[in-house]
Order: sequence, then structure tokens, then C-alpha cells
Amino acid sequence: MSVNPSANAWVIKLLNILENQNIDAEKLYPLLRENGFIYGTNLNEIYTSTPHKLNYTQEELAKLNLLSALFYVYQIEFPNRDLSDFQDKLISFYGQIQIEKKHKFFEWPSFKSKPDVQIEKLMHQRIKAKTNLLEKNFSNIVTNTLLNIDVECFRVFCQGNHKIIEFASQLETALINVISIGLHKKSNKSNYEELLIKLLESSLRYQDTQIENFENINLINFDQFKNKSTKLYILDAAAMSIFSDEIVDDNERQFIHELGQLLKLSSDEIHESIKSISSFVRENYDKIPYFNNANPIKNFYDKTYRSTSLLIIRNKNRLIKEISQSKELLILLKKSTHTDLSHDEKKIVKRQLMDIFKSIPSLAIFAIPGGSVLLPIIIKLIPTLLPSAFNENLEEN
Repeated sequence: MSVNPSANAWVIKLLNILENQNIDAEKLYPLLRENGFIYGTNLNEIYTSTPHKLNYTQEELAKLNLLSALFYVYQIEFPNRDLSDFQDKLISFYGQIQIEKKHKFFEWPSFKSKPDVQIEKLMHQRIKAKTNLLEKNFSNIVTNTLLNIDVECFRVFCQGNHKIIEFASQLETALINVISIGLHKKSNKSNYEELLIKLLESSLRYQDTQIENFENINLINFDQFKNKSTKLYILDAAAMSIFSDEIVDDNERQFIHELGQLLKLSSDEIHESIKSISSFVRENYDKIPYFNNANPIKNFYDKTYRSTSLLIIRNKNRLIKEISQSKELLILLKKSTHTDLSHDEKKIVKRQLMDIFKSIPSLAIFAIPGGSVLLPIIIKLIPTLLPSAFNENLEEN
């Protein structure tokens, strides 16, 4: 069963699927690692072993997997509770963060909304990057890696520790430092290290002040991290940082082993961390933005084009219906398939497309401030859609 996280009511649909599944504590972290959630590049939904029918964007997969991971953590800690209790617990968790930070962590949803609607909005807020569109698309393997902080924080919240900001701040500090130290350990340093660190710091959600930077992992206090999954998460983040050149030399390997020992992990667990990131990168190299950053502008355009195409195709029938009701827009779009539009005609197309996108929830992103950046891509896509859409021989039943 496919779940569309860009449409309404996706949360309750996903939770109904998850309710019938059982993931034990030993299997959850390897599942998150295997599907790329830990590494910031989601390959598939973690809740199913079958390929998805929808072609999800990275943002959509991140939403699905974040909520799934949070539910599995809850299920492990409270095996006999129900969906209603989970929703209440999750809203309480993010509410506690809001209270502890003493200012906006989220644009908090209305409490008049149903719990699943509140969670939809919370998941959207959590996935939304604080960086600009170019940096977000350029760096999401690194910034999305920090999403698992929510999972680890929710785990300790379910275990009775409600000082979430304190724990999360310590975890963020540890992660940023091990990644930073790992990047500097690389024998083949890239030109993007400073940008990657900047993007990591711009993704911090649980603290507002500059983090304390350490030059040596021995100065970092790891004692507060009791759960095995938290320790593995820190180690995997470090392994990811040194593997960007696909080579782990003796100095880098020694760094990972020293970190693993400080985290009190076994030799097998340390070896598995290096083996996992190695396999993940080699099998999915072309899908990972971090390894395709030679031209960040081109990377941004290519990814945006794919995501925009997906949304337009997914909403094809409704989009065609809306366009057909606007005769002026329809005439101009048909004209654009065989000749260039004038400046004034393009302005008309942009304005009327914006009005249409406001009426289609999953396309509404293009109507918010900054969405106009995507309009040239949209206008390029839609004329290619129209000829087949208005061809009676190709009309869908």
C-alpha cells in the first residue's frame, strides 16, 4: 500500500500500516542504516520490503521514515499501547521541546486540529531545512543525517528523560564535532569541507548558541549516551564523513576505531560501521548528492527538475482540469509548444499558474515565497504535458 506524504491524511494511513508490524530493538537501527536514513539519503520506506509504487522525493521519504522510526521506537518502549497513545506521546514530545527552548522550535499547529493533522504539520516542519534551496539540495546527505536526533531523543523521552533539549544539544554537539574532526582526518580533502560544516550547523534545531568545537575526540564527553543506537549513530556519522573519497586510509581507520572505543562499542560493531558505509556508498553512489557536488548549481537544477516533474505528473489529471478552465492560460501554454512567449505573456502564465497551484495542496510549495524560482522549470514541463493530455487517443480511462 502506497502512502503519499504530500497529500492530506497520510499520517493516519501510515500509522494504520505500522500498527500491524513489529520491529524489535535489535533490528531497528540496522533497518534505518540499510535504507539510508542514518546517512541522510533515504533509498526506500523502512516499513515495507516491497518497492514503492510512487516515485518519492527525498523529502517525502524522509517524512515517511522519520515518522516510521518514531513509531517503532514507541512500539519497542510501549509494546501494548495503541495509535492514539502514540500520537499523544509524540505531540507531547515535540511540545516539551517547544517549552524547553522558550521560543519557536516549530510553527506549532493548532490544538483544535486532530492529532494526526498536528503530526502532519510537525513532520513537515521538521523536514523543512533552514538553509536556502540551493544549499538544501546540495547538502541533504549531511543535513538529513541529523534527523535521527529526533529518533534518539524520542527514545530517551519514552524512557522517562524529559530533559530533551539538554540531551539533544549534547548529541548535536557530539555529532558536529565527530563529523568535523573526521573531515579533517581525510587524506584527500575536498573544497567543500567548510560548506559542509556550515550546512551542518545551519541544520541545528536544539540549540541557538555556537557549539563548542573540539579538535580531538578525547575531549568530547560520550558518557551521557547510554543507548546502543545513539552510540552507533555517532560512529556512523563519523564513518560517513571520512568515506566521501571512497578511501579509508590507516589514519582514518584508526580515528574510527578510537571513536568506537570511546563509545564503548565492540570491535565487531566498529568494523560493521565501516563496512556498512562502504557498501552503502558503492551500491548507491549515483543517488547520493554528497558525491555529485562537482557542480552544485547543475545538481540543484537536476534534482529540482526531477522533483517538479514528479509532482506535476502525479497531479496531472487535476492540473489539466484546472488549466482547461482557464482559457487564456490554456491558449498561451499551447502556443508555447511551438513558439516563444512574449515577456507579458510569460507574466500572465506565471500569475495564473500560481493561482492554480494554490488550489492543489501538493503543488502549493510553488506558490509560497521563493517558489517563483521553480516557475521556469514548471513552464518548461507543462507544455510537454499538454499535447498528450489533450490527445483523445491517449486519454486515460
